Amino acid sequence: SKLTELLQHVDRMPNRICQKYVERPLLLFSGRKFDIRQWVLVRSVQPLKVFLFSECYLRLCNGMYDLGDLRDRERHISNWQVNKHGKNVVEGAVVSLQDFREELEALTGLQEYWERHLLPQLKHIVIEVM
Repeated sequence: SKLTELLQHVDRMPNRICQKYVERPLLLFSGRKFDIRQWVLVRSVQPLKVFLFSECYLRLCNGMYDLGDLRDRERHISNWQVNKHGKNVVEGAVVSLQDFREELEALTGLQEYWERHLLPQLKHIVIEVM
């Protein structure tokens, strides 16, 4: 859909969030979408003092990603409150940082992909949203 069409749709429906859906997400663990959960402590805003907990974790979708099946929320939403009652609840829907690192290494061939590429981006995002 075009952005103008989406905005018109949102105008008719109050209390909605409009966002661009990522059609080609990075898929891990046998083709599943995921989100990264990172705890952040904001100690001060002026001056800005932010701390990231040393370990994050991933939440995985219950189903394999399929852009052709948008009705199956378990393929597209990694929220545990949605997925815990799903028909395809998967053991291991939460993945440790260590398992994530190993999956990234298998995909990229780089042992420190998390530390060199993704963690710096995560830190940048945390600062930008402050």
